Formats: sequence, C-alpha cells, structure tokens
Amino acid sequence: MTRADVETLFESVRKRKLARIQGDLNPGLHGVSAPIFDHAGAVAGVMTVMGSAGLIDTRLDGHVATVLSARAEDVSRRMGWG
Repeated sequence: MTRADVETLFESVRKRKLARIQGDLNPGLHGVSAPIFDHAGAVAGVMTVMGSAGLIDTRLDGHVATVLSARAEDVSRRMGWG
C-alpha cells in the first residue's frame, strides 16, 4: 500500500468507525474491527471479530458489523467518549 492508500483507508475507518479485512493478512481469515475511543476522543483500543472465509459476514452494513459497532460505542461511552 502507498501512503495515500493508507490515508484513504484511515479516513474511511474514521468516517464509518469500522474496518474489515478479507484475507489481507492471512488467506482465508476475515474480520471486522471497530475502534474504542477514550474520554478525549483518542483511539484507546480496537474490538475485532474474526472468522474463516465463508463463515463470517464482513459486510460493513451486515449483522456482525452492526452488533460490533454498537458494543464498541458502548465501551467508548463507558470510557467517557461522546
């Protein structure tokens, strides 16, 4: 990836508050991640759900992403975000 590709990816993650991988790091392993924010709005951690290709829904508007996003926002609020 070029620096521009990375910046585009980061902007998408900031906007959607979700990211996904589909075999990018390990062939056959897919996942969805959501950032956890602290009281100052800084990323304090990441919550991730991973699974085998074909067994996990990695659509950013799918069930896994929707539930994951809600849980990450809940943890972020408990840490004082928002």
